[in-house]
Amino acid sequence: MLVYAAQRARVASFGPGMEHDGRGRGRLRNRGCLGLLTTTNGGKCMLRSRIARFATAGLVIATPLSLVIGLSGPASASQPAVVLSIKCSGLSGNISSTVTLSGCNHNSGGGSQPLNAAALATGGTITWLNGKTTKIGAPALSTGTLCPAGTATDEVAKSTVTADTTHSVTVGSKTKVEVCIDSSGNITLPPGKKAKI
Repeated sequence: MLVYAAQRARVASFGPGMEHDGRGRGRLRNRGCLGLLTTTNGGKCMLRSRIARFATAGLVIATPLSLVIGLSGPASASQPAVVLSIKCSGLSGNISSTVTLSGCNHNSGGGSQPLNAAALATGGTITWLNGKTTKIGAPALSTGTLCPAGTATDEVAKSTVTADTTHSVTVGSKTKVEVCIDSSGNITLPPGKKAKI
């Protein structure tokens, strides 16, 4: 009885909000870790408190970094636009009448219908064998270098596509045709070369 009375008196001396821990020591009524006032548990509580602080700090630091990394992402290189064109391996005709493109690829039907030879010098519409059309502007003319020696005229015509219904030629793309013209006005391509429309 005397021991119990002494313990009761000691608890009463702990003050409001305190309670007996069963070992003659006082503790806050909050039984959480931070409420213990014992030296033995104090170290554990302090360690847990530090871990909690570091974990919280880690979240504060890591979250913005992860957001930045996630939002930025790898820079994607821009892809160049694909320029479409029709290429023809043959050209025949005469500068005084008409010329015809042959051996053409893509949506051309394999070649062109006869077109006025003046279109090579002034621009105009190429009608392909499948009925599709490609319109080119007035070309810029310059002297070529690929025709056989002795050719009367070696000329390069470069132009711009202004309209197209084949979907095989990019509007706005550049055309290039180098022609060899003999003394009779007959027109051919340089050996092994192609016309690019």
